[in-house]
Amino acid sequence: MKTNILLSLKSALILGIAVFLLYLSGCDITNPLDDIRVILNTKERPTTVSVIFRDSQTREPVGFNEVNQVQITLDGRDRNLLIDLLNRDISGLKPEQGFVSFAIRDDVIPSQSNPVQFVIVARAEGYITTTQPVLINQRGSNNVEIIMVRRENLPQGVSGGTASNIGTAIPATGTTTEILIDSGTLGRDIPATVRIPEGTLLFGAGGEALGGTLASDIFHFNSTDEQSLQSFPGGFSARISNFGDLAAASRQPAALLNTQDESVYFTTGGFLSLDITADGVPVRAFSQPVDISMELDENVFNESGSPVEAGSEVPIWSYDTDTGKWTFESYVQIDAAKNGGLRLTFQVQHLSWWNIDWYGPNCVYGTQVNLLNSNQQLRGKLYRTDVTPNAFLGWAPSRTLPGQPSYIQFLYAPVGIPGRLELYNMADQMLAEVELPDLCSSSPVDVTLNNTTELTINFKGRGLCTDNDDIEVRPNLPVVYRPASGGTWLQAGNLVDGEISISFPAPGIYIFGAWYEGEWYEYELNLTNYKDGDLFEQDIELPQSVCDDL
Repeated sequence: MKTNILLSLKSALILGIAVFLLYLSGCDITNPLDDIRVILNTKERPTTVSVIFRDSQTREPVGFNEVNQVQITLDGRDRNLLIDLLNRDISGLKPEQGFVSFAIRDDVIPSQSNPVQFVIVARAEGYITTTQPVLINQRGSNNVEIIMVRRENLPQGVSGGTASNIGTAIPATGTTTEILIDSGTLGRDIPATVRIPEGTLLFGAGGEALGGTLASDIFHFNSTDEQSLQSFPGGFSARISNFGDLAAASRQPAALLNTQDESVYFTTGGFLSLDITADGVPVRAFSQPVDISMELDENVFNESGSPVEAGSEVPIWSYDTDTGKWTFESYVQIDAAKNGGLRLTFQVQHLSWWNIDWYGPNCVYGTQVNLLNSNQQLRGKLYRTDVTPNAFLGWAPSRTLPGQPSYIQFLYAPVGIPGRLELYNMADQMLAEVELPDLCSSSPVDVTLNNTTELTINFKGRGLCTDNDDIEVRPNLPVVYRPASGGTWLQAGNLVDGEISISFPAPGIYIFGAWYEGEWYEYELNLTNYKDGDLFEQDIELPQSVCDDL
């Protein structure tokens, strides 16, 4: 009979070296591994982070079944605490099929009083670069969603485009004419205008003067359409790099601001993504002020929910895509536009993303909504309800911890603001609506979900090599899933030694996916005839490339 030996990958490698040395010795010794099956377990990481990069229009993972994949940079305060799933440095980490997973160092225990904070910068060919600040406050599996906008398939409320020849510049003397970027330049409507005076010197990242043919990417995100708002880089919880300057210029009492975390909550009046290049080299600064004008949407409101009027002021902010932090620039007056709307003009001397935003205090931990009588993965869609129409605030995935009900909790929520949470399953069905009188209430809200078709299946799987039945792999890695008939990919949780329990909206056919060591694995399972609590066991033939490395 075969004897099973349970080994980590590290132990298996040591054992393999020992066997190799015995072989080299040429001694007539019986192989100590005869009649022994070696079980390889990749170590379970205590705290993992699973990220889905979603297309703002299709909701599909960015790069799914495409050549162009997302490229990421991990930055921020605690970037040095991040590792890949095999405890290696994350410098070479690459998303696959629009997904990526990594971990927090095993010796780090995130908590509400000592969270791990970092920033994900996401880039993909054909998409507008975006960033997402992340806060991890508990061990276990943590899910993150990042919405990305494709330039050639803009969501509702986003306008703009690329202009390949907007003028020229000479390193010694600057722009040869006045440079104008507007609807006429782009050949499509955009409620923004950029005007660069003639003779303006353009500088690169190192301070060098640039010259050549000028091109621009400019995109405006409005303040009212849901698709535009869900694509807002970093969401509306803003971390401020120059909090002292903001506090000094603040129209808000300093006691109301979250000075401990140096963050505020944004109420946006619009956002502008602007990039300019000279012969392909990014422009970073100007020798003199450049004018930017932006129109405001109808029914725009400020942080208190009051309608905005001509003569009032609004802060202008610039954004650092590497750190995910906003910098307060100045207050600007809002004027009446010729068409009867509202407009403002401000001057800049460096290139950035520019944001028109009122701000108010936030709480790090918003109201926790407990999802009773359900274990399936859900997505929560949050609205602000003290304004008309109700304003979209963001999405958040549900979280399940051992021995606790699933829950949804928004981080850095606005203080004293009422809201409504809509709950959606992976089939994009809305299951319930929850009214939240105060998004920062410390009292949890329970919602009971009576879905009689929901079922939980226990899975046990192992990977085998067809050319070597003495090796068995029981992986520890994140898994995603979706209905085969269509719906939203969601994180199912982590396989632990090849085992996982997954809850489904109903019996049916589902697609499962996992990424490991740069490879994407996808399987379709028919669970039509399964019942709640059933066990599904399956052996999976591992790719030869994996077996060759074992």
